[in-house]
Amino acid sequence: MNTKELRTLFHYNPNTGLFTHLVSRGGMKVGSRAGHICKNGRVHIVRLGKLYLAHRLAWQYMTGRKPPKRIDHINGVPSDNRWCNLRKCTQSQNLCNARIRSDNTTGVKGVHKHQGKYRVQIKRKGKVFEGGSYCTIEEANTAASSLRIKLHKQFTRHN
Repeated sequence: MNTKELRTLFHYNPNTGLFTHLVSRGGMKVGSRAGHICKNGRVHIVRLGKLYLAHRLAWQYMTGRKPPKRIDHINGVPSDNRWCNLRKCTQSQNLCNARIRSDNTTGVKGVHKHQGKYRVQIKRKGKVFEGGSYCTIEEANTAASSLRIKLHKQFTRHN
């Protein structure tokens, strides 16, 4: 949908990240909340049978332009579409800000057990950066955190 249509049909509150209806249609009343949270945690808004992602609509609403290919939720919460929580990013940057993987066995992002020690490995743009091997998970966590900050900068997400 184009920006004019978006602004005619919906109001976006940049402080709350919520969209509300400006037009009554199909059981939706003016002022009612638009969209719903799906299984993946993202807010979906449906218009004439087409699904829109609320964070992409928020970008378009605020800038008046087509959203970039990737938009990152800074705090990692995909339903938090406040304007201050959205930023343009690359796929690599978006992955840096991802949550810890469900198959992680150490509980520390970028750390795995190897030959009885805790080994630190952080990926960036498909390349693996070695952070050393440590006797304790605490030492490995400290090293992994430092390496993530160095490599991922403002897109760093610890556990």
